Amino acid sequence: MSLWPRLHKHPPIKKRVPGSSLAPLQSKKFIPTNQKTGSLQDKHRHYEKMLSIDRIKEIKTTEFAGRVMNKLIEFEDKTKDGETVGIEIMYCYEDAPTKHSLTRLWHEKGYTKELLPSYICIHTYATLENGMCYGYYNPQEKTTEDGKRRVINFDYMFPISKDNEKKLIMAVANMANKGQKHII
Repeated sequence: MSLWPRLHKHPPIKKRVPGSSLAPLQSKKFIPTNQKTGSLQDKHRHYEKMLSIDRIKEIKTTEFAGRVMNKLIEFEDKTKDGETVGIEIMYCYEDAPTKHSLTRLWHEKGYTKELLPSYICIHTYATLENGMCYGYYNPQEKTTEDGKRRVINFDYMFPISKDNEKKLIMAVANMANKGQKHII
C-alpha cells in the first residue's frame, strides 16, 4: 500500500451549496492577478519554474534490517499546470531469487537483458490544486499500442543504485516539464 495519501496534506473537502442536498459542489477558480495593479495575468504566471532534481524535499524514508525500503520525495516547484509532483521510490531486493521471482520471469520472457539482482520501482503522484491526485509522469509505465491499458516500461527498470535513482527522478521531471502525462 502506498504511503503517499497518508502523508500528503490535501485541501479540505468542498462543501455543498446551501439549499439542496443534491446541489452541485461549489468550485472556486484560481485566477492569478498582478499584486500591484490587480489585473489578470496568464494562468501560468506562478508556475514559470521547471521541475528540477536540485529542488527536491525528502518527506519520509523507511528502513528495514539496515536497508532503505522506500522513500517519499516531492519536487518543491510546481508543473506549468500547477500540479505538485511527488514520487514514491521502492527498492526491491531479490536476495534468494526462486524460479517464480519477478526478475527471473522478466529475464526468461525476454523483457530484461540480464537477471536483475534488485530493482527500483516508482509511483508518481501529480496533485492538482483542487486536491485531485493522478499517477501522471511515470516513466516506468507505458500505454499499449491499442491504448487500452498501461504496462511496465522495461526501458526504465533499473538495478538499485544512486545513479539509477537519479535517472528515474530526472525522467519524471522531464516528462512533467514537457507536459507528457504518459509514455505512448
